[in-house]
Amino acid sequence: MTTAKHKIWGIVPLLICLLLWGGLSWLNQGRVIPTPLETARAFLGIIQDPECWQDLLATILRGLAGLLGGGMLAITAGIFCGRHPKIHDAVSPVITLVQSCPPIVWISLLLVWLSIGNAVPFTVVFLSVFPVLFVNTATATRGLDERWFELAKIYRFSRWKHLTAIILPGISQGLAAGFSYALGITWKVTATAEFFGAQNGIGARIYKCYREMALPQLFAWTLLIAMVGVVIEALLIQKIRRK
Repeated sequence: MTTAKHKIWGIVPLLICLLLWGGLSWLNQGRVIPTPLETARAFLGIIQDPECWQDLLATILRGLAGLLGGGMLAITAGIFCGRHPKIHDAVSPVITLVQSCPPIVWISLLLVWLSIGNAVPFTVVFLSVFPVLFVNTATATRGLDERWFELAKIYRFSRWKHLTAIILPGISQGLAAGFSYALGITWKVTATAEFFGAQNGIGARIYKCYREMALPQLFAWTLLIAMVGVVIEALLIQKIRRK
């Protein structure tokens, strides 16, 4: 009974949003904000187009490539710097500088340097997730109890065993928090980069709808990228946070 109530209360905010959306559309007679019904029709038209799934796949692959590339380097560098505090303190200002720059700055520079293509979304995602994962990894590594490493010396642990038996289990919570955040922003950053610097993908489709002032399609593509985020939240991020 309690679960059913929770589900009902979870639907209420969506219904309120739909009512507000419909009311705003009615007030401007659909000139600026299409009705939910128009958007639903456009959405159905989009998902029936085979090119839609190609664009969705392109966005997902770019996002995953940037996330994996930035994540692997960030975790490796974070563990190393966490075990060497002086190096960590030296590179921290650079990491903070990279983290402080909004994605639009990197997009603008990369468009000048690389022109449009897969390299722009990949690099922007890479630069967006790297600082978060690096900071979380390095901070968690520095916080490990040194007595574990002293014990490892006594038992002559190999470097691999240091990593798998002490470091990774000890920083797992910090890694989960950083990866959860990085995964959440990956798709937003990917679509933004595609909007300015790609010929295909969801972001490129949104740009095309903007240029043509096709508002129902614009709302439909926005709805699709939002649904991707919801699915990722439900399938991956919530599970990571529970661990």
